[in-house]
Formats: sequence, structure tokens, C-alpha cells
Amino acid sequence: MEIPQLPKGYTKDELIEPRTKLSESNLKSMLRSMNLKVTNQRLSILKALNKGPKSHVTAKDVFESIRSDYPHIGFATVYRFLKETSRFGITSELRIGHAPARYELKVREHHHHIVCTQCGKIVEFQNEIIERQIKKISKDHQFFLEHHIFELYGRCNRSSCK
Repeated sequence: MEIPQLPKGYTKDELIEPRTKLSESNLKSMLRSMNLKVTNQRLSILKALNKGPKSHVTAKDVFESIRSDYPHIGFATVYRFLKETSRFGITSELRIGHAPARYELKVREHHHHIVCTQCGKIVEFQNEIIERQIKKISKDHQFFLEHHIFELYGRCNRSSCK
């Protein structure tokens, strides 16, 4: 079964569930944890991930939100930095269907996503029963689980999606 491609309207800010915002000192600590110097440019990228109602953003979204303040920054710089933050566990990289990767700050424990295939709404959830089952499956098959992604696809309860 192929992972569904999200509809064209999936980028609307109101479709992404909001989350708690981090303080600037938290963002600076994240940079330091990567053994990086805290620069305004790097901080602006993390701030772009931390602001607004949209918590799952593309590299393009981030680039466009900081370009006016940093006109000399290149898209490749933003993209590489986001990939690096993902490697260090500062952000999560979310790939849904054939859409561009989305990034989110890791502001809470591991979670999963439910995605509406009609409007693109993304809802985060945590479930201890699912987590226990995933650990049991990996143990039963003699795997040392390093990471997992659990995504559910369907239609949300909005009248336009039913």
C-alpha cells in the first residue's frame, strides 16, 4: 500500500494543531547542546520553528519566514541546518507521502501523527498501549529498537472532509 499524497491545501496554518512555545533561552540551549555557537541566524531558524500556529513546517516555510531579516541566507543553509538539528534530536523530520519533509521542534516526548488525507490536518498523539506493543514486537523479533514512526491516515471530522 502506498502512503497517500496530501492534498494541495495541506499547508494552511489553521489545519496544524498548535503547541506550547519554547523560550529563547531554551532555543539557545538547544544550539549549545549541538556544540554550536549561538548565532542570530541559527537562532532565527529555531524561532521560525517555534512561532505561529503551524508546528510542522517545511524548510521552504522557514526560509521564507527569515529571508527578510537575513537576505543573504541561502535556502541550502536553512535546509542543512534543519537536517543537522534532526540528526541531533532537536527537531523531528516528518515525511508524509510525497510532500516535502516537515520539521518540528521536539518540545515533548515522542509522539505520533494522524493526518487527514482530505484537508491535511495533522494531529499529534501519544499512547502508552501502542508504545508497549511496539516494544513487544521488536523484542519478539529480536530487534533493538532505535527509533520508530507511527502515522495514521484518514479523514477528519470537518464537514468538508466527511
